[in-house]
Amino acid sequence: IVFSLALVAGATQLSTVAAFMGSPQVGLRVSLGMSLIALVMVAVAENARIPVDNPSTHLELTMVHEAMVLEYSGRHLAMIEFAAFLKLLLYMSLICCVFLPWGQATAEAGPESLAPG
Repeated sequence: IVFSLALVAGATQLSTVAAFMGSPQVGLRVSLGMSLIALVMVAVAENARIPVDNPSTHLELTMVHEAMVLEYSGRHLAMIEFAAFLKLLLYMSLICCVFLPWGQATAEAGPESLAPG
């Protein structure tokens, strides 16, 4: 996914890729659509969401991931769940920043444009 984005943008630096994706010269490209679909699939699989990790399946299939969480409760379980939330937030932020870079604030922008950016 990163390689196909780097080929289209001409650079591997994330800020350059995001700047290129925000420019009008991108156009409609099949490779970018496939990269977006692939990155969403990776995010869903990596975060063990419902289509990939179905909790209603047989117990032995889901015990691999759930065994780490079963012995925790309280603040320790909250920290594990918060880490899973942060991982999902990281993937969603990466998808939004690379594929939907409209409204990004520039370095010389004021504080009123930083909030929506």
